[in-house]
Amino acid sequence: MNLTSFNIIAATAFSVRFIYAFPASLSLVVSSGFPVGLSNYLPALNVSFPTNVTDANSIFVEGCGDERPNVNRAYNLARAAANVAKADVFRGTDSPFGFSAMFKSDRSKYPVSYYLNMIYDSMGLINLKPYIAHPTPPRLACVHQNSATIYKGLQLGYDPWQRCSNPWPAQRSPQTWYAVGTAYIFLCPDFHYQAPAPAGNHCPAVVDNTFVGDVDVFYGNYQMYTLMYELIRFYLQKTSLGIKSLPKEVFDWNHCVAYSIDSSVKNPTNLLLYIALVQQQCLAAPNPSEPPFAPPSRTTTPSAVHMWQTTTPTIPTMTTNAQLTASSAQVAVASVGAVVPPMLPLAYSETS
Repeated sequence: MNLTSFNIIAATAFSVRFIYAFPASLSLVVSSGFPVGLSNYLPALNVSFPTNVTDANSIFVEGCGDERPNVNRAYNLARAAANVAKADVFRGTDSPFGFSAMFKSDRSKYPVSYYLNMIYDSMGLINLKPYIAHPTPPRLACVHQNSATIYKGLQLGYDPWQRCSNPWPAQRSPQTWYAVGTAYIFLCPDFHYQAPAPAGNHCPAVVDNTFVGDVDVFYGNYQMYTLMYELIRFYLQKTSLGIKSLPKEVFDWNHCVAYSIDSSVKNPTNLLLYIALVQQQCLAAPNPSEPPFAPPSRTTTPSAVHMWQTTTPTIPTMTTNAQLTASSAQVAVASVGAVVPPMLPLAYSETS
């Protein structure tokens, strides 16, 4: 991929409200103010979609009932973490928070910044079911036993409830996944048992120029990072590495360090780790130019660890959820107070 260009067609995010709860005549109001029939965007007739939909910072939360406030909170935490990283990414390789380990070159800061802006601003993408012709931001849907019926119009080819209940071979039971080709991120019941975010900072150690530590404590078992991973998948779209791509998607943090410049910005976990490292202000990261990631050089020093001892740079402080309401027409970098927490993709993500 050319790092100065992107393969995603994006459009300005928009805020949408349901104004009629009748399946046959359901209408939407978009930012332009005129009603649009839902049938204009559905790929097939006689499809059903949920009526209990709410707008949360220009994204939708569907079918989550009493868990809706918690889902909104997880989304706000993820969005806040992206905002913190936005304040750091323009440092590029001068960042003390692992940018070099994850992305290797200042060339990478432009696509990384692009995706961080997309996540924070809840931008909409086109050519996604069920609203093919209209820019659509992510839609977060809690999975239930009847989800296959509710979302039959998406033509998923599988039952979301079964996907949550029965892990595929060599896969954990997922907490979340992005349904490729759609606007939907599905949230399994297990998602609601995760902690919202880590309590305090749990930065990994670096030994022999490799990450060591417990990824679950760092970023693995928290709603904000689990959801963040799927938001990254949503915005990368077909650019994202996957199980069928060459090279393949990797999840291990040291494998992420080993990836090339181009592969690093296409691998969702690289972006997720960078966001977590910035958000938790982790100053130790491997040096991708030293062994075991590169052959030993006669001119290198024995130390292969980037351990910055300078004063921690000032980064935006966390704000409350109420302070996180972004303009739905926001396109550029938002000069807004940034926010919190950590990350991860232990959840299975469907690949394109």
